[in-house]
Amino acid sequence: MRIEKVFFDLLSKQYLLMNKIIQLLGICLLFGFTQSCKNNFMLNQKQSKKSIIVRKSKATDEIAVIQFPFSLIIENKSLSKNEFGSIDYEYGYNDKGANIILIDNGEKISNYQLKVVPPKEKQTYLIYSVHFIDYSETTQNQLKPYVQKMLELDQDTLHVGTVAEFKKRHPELFKMLTENDTISIRHLKGRNSGLGERVAIPANW
Repeated sequence: MRIEKVFFDLLSKQYLLMNKIIQLLGICLLFGFTQSCKNNFMLNQKQSKKSIIVRKSKATDEIAVIQFPFSLIIENKSLSKNEFGSIDYEYGYNDKGANIILIDNGEKISNYQLKVVPPKEKQTYLIYSVHFIDYSETTQNQLKPYVQKMLELDQDTLHVGTVAEFKKRHPELFKMLTENDTISIRHLKGRNSGLGERVAIPANW
């Protein structure tokens, strides 16, 4: 009887130990699954060779907006398709810019339509950020040549070279316009399940 009691005690302890191990493994697997869900999307910003677009105000003949082009690559690292809504370009402060212009395969599309990235694939978009320009004398003096060219051509917009070229010509202005900006998306848990995790990267020009 004593031997049997010792034997059953050992079995009981082993059962409790195995139960704890199974619970621990379950927690680890759940945590790993949650982390993988958070990291289904990877964002990568690339420079574009498309031209910057400057727009002048009709009322004052001053530059009001500059649009900087860049490519955004969205990679789905999971084994199932993933969906997301808008791509958000978040300016350093709220009144610094407006909604982006989004182009897919050469066609302008709504930023608010549902977008799908197949499993283990990438989707690339051409994006124009839309930065508001202040009307201070210091800023506008730098941009006068663009205004003069638009007046000569009798148009309100002008293509003025690449981002790399603009950065060389106007380094301080470019830094002021793009500093602390962020690019983000928020993937969907499912069509009827609401929003999932936000994925964000600093705007890297």
